[in-house]
Amino acid sequence: MMGSQRDTLELGLNGVLNFQGSNWKAKLSAEQNISGAFKAFDYNGHLLVSLGHNHTLNVKGGYAALAPDVFQRTYLGNTLQYQLLNPQLQQVVSASLLLDGKVFGLDYSLKISGLNTKGVYQFTGLIWQNQSNISSQQLLVGSGSINKLWKGLRIGVLAQVLLQQNAVFPASTVGVNLGYSGYITKSKSLYFFSSVNYRYISGYKPLSILPQLSLISLSTQGNSVYDLHSLTMLIGFKVKTFRFFFSGANIGTLWMPKDQPLYDHLPIPSFQLQVGISWEFWN
Repeated sequence: MMGSQRDTLELGLNGVLNFQGSNWKAKLSAEQNISGAFKAFDYNGHLLVSLGHNHTLNVKGGYAALAPDVFQRTYLGNTLQYQLLNPQLQQVVSASLLLDGKVFGLDYSLKISGLNTKGVYQFTGLIWQNQSNISSQQLLVGSGSINKLWKGLRIGVLAQVLLQQNAVFPASTVGVNLGYSGYITKSKSLYFFSSVNYRYISGYKPLSILPQLSLISLSTQGNSVYDLHSLTMLIGFKVKTFRFFFSGANIGTLWMPKDQPLYDHLPIPSFQLQVGISWEFWN
């Protein structure tokens, strides 16, 4: 593109500091551009603490001012061309707290995460701009899960709630996992494995796919909100090196509207049934 500036030579410094105590570990990392990338930087901290024998506390935090990617600054194609005349840094602040471990024989995980962005570039269909309604976003995510393994039987439940300033992502998710794996004959010649995974995703808006740039746009089309039932199943047997299985995907679509979109103008994939065998040979 005539007269365009391609700022692709980027030099910087990065450093890592590690600290460790009897029951904790800490890590500080920093990346700072000194030439190119508009003096971008990325600072992060991580603290890991063991609370007794069965519990762990994991704390992370970060602050960054990130340059737009090179392909966002200048692009010249057959059907699309643009150039950012005055690229600006994108501010991102993140924090998370994770507590996991085992209690009453159950594996548990509790997590809360937060994200605050400002001036993040979004593609409008013609150019990149950092002043759209989703360029600045505030997210707060709370999630938890409980899992139990008993004599080959696996049971798990999970839940997630998302609070967001500008609604883009699903508001909540709940799910359950069931499965069994183990030998079902006394001679241990026949191995059986199975799993059922279900997710109910509430309050999602179909996003747009931009084929020119192979991107997903966070700008939702319209105000329609949908719920999604995701269900997969697997059943199989194994005898030494021979394995046979049935697998079902997108089973939840059987009780969902056929024209419900997953992305803008793209419907949810239909139910799929797979049958497979494998036989391994080696000396």
